[in-house]
Amino acid sequence: MVSSFHIKAEELIAVIGPSISPEVYKVGNELLENFQNAGFHNQDIFCERSGKQYHDLWTTNKILLTQAGVIGSNIEISGYCTFTQHEKFFSARRLGIKSGRIVSGIMLKQH
Repeated sequence: MVSSFHIKAEELIAVIGPSISPEVYKVGNELLENFQNAGFHNQDIFCERSGKQYHDLWTTNKILLTQAGVIGSNIEISGYCTFTQHEKFFSARRLGIKSGRIVSGIMLKQH
């Protein structure tokens, strides 16, 4: 959006919509290695509980947005978990690959 529409990143407002929450997004060690190799501070986006690794996808996306120049206070996390709220949202992780999909929208608005 910055290069195509000449918008300043610090003027953007972003919402991280429904997705799997950090409380239930259990992942394998290979994902930790991939993120570490990509330069992430894994202690900010992963935690271990009962010998299992969990990924905070919401924080990961917020980090990526702030690295791209979006102001942290302009980023909202919806907090809706598709896995635990599968009656409201599709969840491939919970319901399988044929569960359906969620569509997101992007809007440009002039002041």
